[in-house]
Amino acid sequence: DLADLEAGFIFDVVYASDDNFMGEALYDIPLCLAHEDLARALIDAQKHARELGLGLIIYDAYRPVSAQIKMRDLAPEGQKHFVATVQNANHPRGAAVDCSLADESGEPLAMPSGFDELTERAAVNYAGGTDEERANRDLLIKIMHEAGLRVAAGEWWHFALEGAGRYESMDFSFEEFMAGRDSDETD
Repeated sequence: DLADLEAGFIFDVVYASDDNFMGEALYDIPLCLAHEDLARALIDAQKHARELGLGLIIYDAYRPVSAQIKMRDLAPEGQKHFVATVQNANHPRGAAVDCSLADESGEPLAMPSGFDELTERAAVNYAGGTDEERANRDLLIKIMHEAGLRVAAGEWWHFALEGAGRYESMDFSFEEFMAGRDSDETD
């Protein structure tokens, strides 16, 4: 659970509400879980961001296989290519994160597109928008690359561990995670 790391991340788990591109919640519980390798990389990225007076906003990390399937099914026809198939998805491996940068007050920095905006404006090579938006996007990518994470070409907010395919996909729900955690605490 990335919230347990005390790294100062800001969380806005968009898929725990209906305020996302699908218009429907994928999760009943707003958790951001990650493989320990991804967690270490995010701590490094947060350190880099903090040195610049910024911080990471985490929108999503581990996503159960069942949620990945549902997301692909709910994606509008013209945008399904933005949502990976289960075989190619790194979120169900706990090896990918969706994030952005925030200023010292926790306000998201302006980017060429909104998070989850499945348009050409989300591409990392999009030349439109303002100079500030492109500079912010490029800074996020630089910070994440320095921490060992690679950006998806079509989504400036989506980063995965190098070699993420080596991690196994999982389909445990957040409720199962919480139940296991609660039983561990009472043992």
